[in-house]
Amino acid sequence: MPGAGKTYLSLKLAEEIQGEFDYLIWRSLYEQPPLNDLLTNLIEFLSDAAEVDLPETTMGKISLLIKYLRQHRCLLIFDGFEALFKSGEKAGTYLPGYEEYGELVQKVGELQHKSCLLVTSREKPGKVFTLEGDFLPVRTLVLKGLQPVAAECI
Repeated sequence: MPGAGKTYLSLKLAEEIQGEFDYLIWRSLYEQPPLNDLLTNLIEFLSDAAEVDLPETTMGKISLLIKYLRQHRCLLIFDGFEALFKSGEKAGTYLPGYEEYGELVQKVGELQHKSCLLVTSREKPGKVFTLEGDFLPVRTLVLKGLQPVAAECI
């Protein structure tokens, strides 16, 4: 739901728990960055620009990112994930060319590492459904929105 405060809550959470992480990286997806560009940016940042021969494939870059998520405790926040979805389609259906974001979410959710990925979205990414649960690595929080008085307090 637009205006429910997803971005605000993610920023407040990051502010509150940033001391628990080596790195806190917030990226807006509203401008629909190509995944290869985002991965390159994240890897260059986490490697302190030491990675000069990046893999050519998206899956290779995802694997390399996971390596850094194992080495460092990172909080990655991807805000506005719904910008990557087709409107009027089944929930979680990616726009053409953005399907590999689902692979990234799946790999981060199913592989061992010491980092966290927080996604704000009006829809769940398709790969999340199989990874979420009380005893599984992925959790979801559904926001119902704020009453006007509560929103004014914020």
